[in-house]
Amino acid sequence: MSDSLLFAPGTAATADAVGDTAFAQAMLDVESAWVRAQADLGVAPAAAADAVAAAAVVGSLDLTALAAEAEGGANALIPLLTQLRRAVGAVDADAVRWVHRGLTSQDVIDTALVLLLRRAAASTLADAEAVAGNLRDLATTHRDTPMVGRTLAQHAVPYTFGLKAATWLQGVDVALDALHERVARLPVQCGGASGTLAAVGTLVEGTGVAPLDLVERFAGRLGLPAAAPWHTARLRLVEAAGAFTLLADALGKIATDVVLLGRPEIAELAEPAAPGRGGSSAMPQKRNPVLSVLIRRTALTVPHLMAQLHLAAALADDERPDGAWHTEWPALTTLLRLVPAAAASAAELTGGLVVHEDRMLATLRDAAPAVLSERITAVAAPLLAGVPGGTAGSGPSSPKDRLTAMLATAGSGEAGTARLRADLRAAVPAASLDDAGLDDLLDPTRYLGAAGELVDGVVAASAAAAQHRDTRTQ
Repeated sequence: MSDSLLFAPGTAATADAVGDTAFAQAMLDVESAWVRAQADLGVAPAAAADAVAAAAVVGSLDLTALAAEAEGGANALIPLLTQLRRAVGAVDADAVRWVHRGLTSQDVIDTALVLLLRRAAASTLADAEAVAGNLRDLATTHRDTPMVGRTLAQHAVPYTFGLKAATWLQGVDVALDALHERVARLPVQCGGASGTLAAVGTLVEGTGVAPLDLVERFAGRLGLPAAAPWHTARLRLVEAAGAFTLLADALGKIATDVVLLGRPEIAELAEPAAPGRGGSSAMPQKRNPVLSVLIRRTALTVPHLMAQLHLAAALADDERPDGAWHTEWPALTTLLRLVPAAAASAAELTGGLVVHEDRMLATLRDAAPAVLSERITAVAAPLLAGVPGGTAGSGPSSPKDRLTAMLATAGSGEAGTARLRADLRAAVPAASLDDAGLDDLLDPTRYLGAAGELVDGVVAASAAAAQHRDTRTQ
């Protein structure tokens, strides 16, 4: 996907978080934290750390020059260091020698990417938690709102919108748990040229500081876990990106259902209205479901980006990869633009979703009596088998076949239900099924199984999970 906002509508608010400026500042943050960690342990003078921190401001960089010069070393860190050293020298010439000492370019770029991931996760988690809260409210409010259930794109049995919202909620909660856990595990990258920390050992020689102590302090300065170098062990990064993808999947399911149920011929759901949203260039009467469209765009795009990250992880050769690493950057940064934008859209979508209960009920009643065939067969077949002319089993004159024929000729809606009722009244003695029982049998709102209890369980589990996530982040 292009970096152009014109090719990525809906990402204007998220593009800057992973754009050139954000990436350059993240690299500067890493370089500054490295010198500050050295100063913390007495390896470098505090004045050097102060000078680097003062100079490590993205506004002092020429990003256009960085982009042009990045080709020379196959990454942007090398020309960035030239500019950073110049800026540090203007503050304190003696501090320049401490910049980047002991690190390699991949240490800084990987750690900067981790910072971008964590920062993107923060906004994404906030919006995704809002989505989960909205879905809990929808599920509770519409716990018993009847609608027709659909399987393989056809009417199946009666259902509830509360259970549909609870089903959406289950997916969002899985993604939320994964995001919290996987992003929090992303560690600092620090290994030097081949991941042995040899240069760090030289840096701290004679100071009484162990290389791993400096790595630990460096990680702490950035708020990251410490870890052994992972230059070619990319699965932590892949699984963190995968958590974003899980959220895209969960939101895509919601958007897909909203698009389908918002079709004019169904009209059971509608997106929240907003000035200027959903218009058509040629058809002024239209209000397109653009929030859902853009969420689906993300759900359709992100798996391909994940495929690239998996491929890069599998082909990260030797101790530093030769090209596979570079393919991660566009895939990851595009993912980090799309998924946060989708989460923000989903928060708005679910927070203002219009539920047309009357339309849901009308569609369900129009789908009767066929939508009740499962229940009618289960209840009436044994009764038919016990009357004169009834035949047990599944032969051509079996009760099931008789009921199937009745349903096929009954038609649909109120007239179809009335005809089937008359046929059943004639076939089944009132002593076996009285009029009240017959009315109950043919009422689609009375065949909802344990839908309400299922909603209650999902909502309770989701609320508990949200409380647990909130406790862990405090």
